[in-house]
Amino acid sequence: HLNLTMEVLGITAGKSPTTVSASIIYLASHLFPGTAKSPKDISVVSGVSESTIRSTYRELYLRKDELLTPDVLLFSASVNLLPTM
Repeated sequence: HLNLTMEVLGITAGKSPTTVSASIIYLASHLFPGTAKSPKDISVVSGVSESTIRSTYRELYLRKDELLTPDVLLFSASVNLLPTM
């Protein structure tokens, strides 16, 4: 769902699918208590650099209200747990 919404908002333009996925995983991992992953954790698994994950996450964070709609937050996710950039 987040990937499709990002596409519609134009956030994915010029980014590789792996970069987009790694950044979504970083964001999503912070929505639930006790599940947060660091950019380094995700970088090791995805092959996307930590700095690329952080910079793409910044774009996501700035548009979090458009991305994290009530249906996404349905499962007790909390936007307040997201790290600020």
